[in-house]
Amino acid sequence: MSTEILSRGAVQTFAELIEAIIRRTDLPPRRRQDLVSALRRFCRYQHREPTEVSTEPTSVRRELAQMSPMGTGLSRGSFRNLKSLVGQALLMAGIATVRRRSRILPSPAWRLIIEAVDDRHRRYSMSHFSRHLTARGVEPTDVDDDVMGRYRDEVISKSLLTRPGQAAREAVLTWNLVRGTAAGRDLRELTVPDNRRRYALPLDSFPSSFREDLSACLASLRDDEVFPDDPFDERGRSAASPDTIASWRKQILAIASALVETGRDPHSIRSLADLVDPEAAKAALTVVWRRLGQRQTGYLHNLALRLVNLGRHWVDLPSKDLERLRTLRRRLDPGKGGMTENNRRKLLQFADPTNVKRLLQLPQRLMNEAVRRDRGGVSEVVLAQSAATIAIELVAMLRIRTLVSLTEAHILRSRPGRRAIVHLVIPGSITKNRKPLELALPPWVVELVDLYWHRFRPRLLSQPGPWLFPGRNGPKDRGGMSKQISQAILKQTGLRMHTHLFRHFAGLLYLTRFPGDYETVRQLLGHRSIETTMRFYCGMEQVTAFLRYDAIISSYLTPEEDEDAAD
Repeated sequence: MSTEILSRGAVQTFAELIEAIIRRTDLPPRRRQDLVSALRRFCRYQHREPTEVSTEPTSVRRELAQMSPMGTGLSRGSFRNLKSLVGQALLMAGIATVRRRSRILPSPAWRLIIEAVDDRHRRYSMSHFSRHLTARGVEPTDVDDDVMGRYRDEVISKSLLTRPGQAAREAVLTWNLVRGTAAGRDLRELTVPDNRRRYALPLDSFPSSFREDLSACLASLRDDEVFPDDPFDERGRSAASPDTIASWRKQILAIASALVETGRDPHSIRSLADLVDPEAAKAALTVVWRRLGQRQTGYLHNLALRLVNLGRHWVDLPSKDLERLRTLRRRLDPGKGGMTENNRRKLLQFADPTNVKRLLQLPQRLMNEAVRRDRGGVSEVVLAQSAATIAIELVAMLRIRTLVSLTEAHILRSRPGRRAIVHLVIPGSITKNRKPLELALPPWVVELVDLYWHRFRPRLLSQPGPWLFPGRNGPKDRGGMSKQISQAILKQTGLRMHTHLFRHFAGLLYLTRFPGDYETVRQLLGHRSIETTMRFYCGMEQVTAFLRYDAIISSYLTPEEDEDAAD
């Protein structure tokens, strides 16, 4: 029997990888058994057959990132072992070529570089980089941007590192720091890679006439410039929120950049009128459609809708051209109303009462762990901050922009002392629908927020400020906060959840207990109309309805005492 593994081109699914491992007669039987078992479990946790699971490292890495010890039911040690065995199988097949941890010792020249690094985390990134290049016979004096580029490409495409792009970037940053030491005086400076995906060109790529037209269009949406607080204003249109204006700007730039991607010269796009030309609009939307895997998504439909809005309200297109844009929009409509399919799938997690309990108990668990581990470090602060944010989200369901905008002025106490009634009072200026929000915080939330504020928050302050969740220069970044919350929930409970899903979770939880009471859900979530609430949440009680029906069936299937035997 052959002892050679299948080539990478032939091993495209986990089924083929399992067969290849089984044929490795050079491996001990127990080793083969462990590898095959790990591969099959990996597929089972995705609820897919091995023939359906791709061996592409980027795909495997993405699926591993969605798993957690809690979600798989494994201990932390067993979960680490599962990830290790999957990675080793991919390495044996030649599918992955970059190890998470290499046993190859760095060369003497590389060891001098590593010793010059003081920070523990940066030392790890440089150690991984040095071992990888030592295995390929590359010494520090040979390293330039081309060498780093090849390392970055290989790490991203052929490794299971959790954040491969960030690992390569950290290696460059550490490398450039080492150049300032005696060990690195002969090293070349490396260009720091930018890992951000950019589909939109910078605004200054377009002519000044386009920039001025865009600026005037966005200004027409602003409260202070066109829509003063005038009850006698006849335009009948309220001003857009800052988030809406930012969304318009981002979408218009995305459309213009997609049009450039078709081969159009950016300087030929002189105004917004050039974007709403039906042929140009179709070409730009086609680029985005292909980028999305030729799928009709809500994002693509929103771009088409934005073109219709521009053509109608800003450019004043002829009715014939405007109808062509409307036809495009209708063709790109994914046919979904209200909640996305992805969010509905995530909500199914909470059909299980155990998962509901896990999420509701998480803030207290996180805070208890932060207090237990507290040695004055930053990691404990992150745990306490996650506890406070999740607690607030569970009772207030705030959008991420509103959450990070909270200050001490938004928390009002009826009187000093632990028994005071504490209100969260948020003005309409920082909410999406411009409606103010006011609610009394439950005592358990107040206790967590107070503990976070007095014990942990001061460590985050680089300068005085009112922010409840401070960042480096003002409030914490929205993206960073959202990611922190999602990762804390996944790690501790195994549940996949993003910040906005707290709103859907609240709607589901309430309608499970009170089916059909959409008006209360509307007020709870601050919707302007009951139609919006029903469009999103109508049908969410279906799972509960089936559970109740199943209970009726089960009651008839329960064995009963034989009446004749009883006599």
